[in-house]
Amino acid sequence: EPKPEPVARVQASALPKPPTTTGPAKSRPEPRVAKATSPKPTVKPGPASTPGQPAAPVGWFDAAPAKHFTAQLIGSSNPDALERFVSKNKLGDAAALIETQRNGKAWFLVVYGDFASRSAANKAFSDLPLGVRKHGGWVRTIGEVRKLRDGG
Repeated sequence: EPKPEPVARVQASALPKPPTTTGPAKSRPEPRVAKATSPKPTVKPGPASTPGQPAAPVGWFDAAPAKHFTAQLIGSSNPDALERFVSKNKLGDAAALIETQRNGKAWFLVVYGDFASRSAANKAFSDLPLGVRKHGGWVRTIGEVRKLRDGG
């Protein structure tokens, strides 16, 4: 089996914003995982990019209103494992890898999507494949995740 192509780690602010929706995405482009504390962002070309040029950086996670909701899918101290999780499950641009702290050590979360309501986020979460949901994810506000990321 061929080894998966590594997923670029970029700041959450460098990712395109997925559409605010009440249902699952129709198609998911190649994953781009956001690491909120990466010092030098890089972006893989997206489907709407000119060949050889990066997609226009638009940060969905940092741009989303704090009162909006996202699905926290999984957490780990191993960001590489989480990047493989995003890639394997084809979560695409709607996923972001957020670095937080847990017991004084780096801890990473995969969050999925920007939703205007808790019910829309719950619906999108329940529409994800079982392989994504089996880790016990839940819906929370984007503001709560930012507070974790920012040390609060």
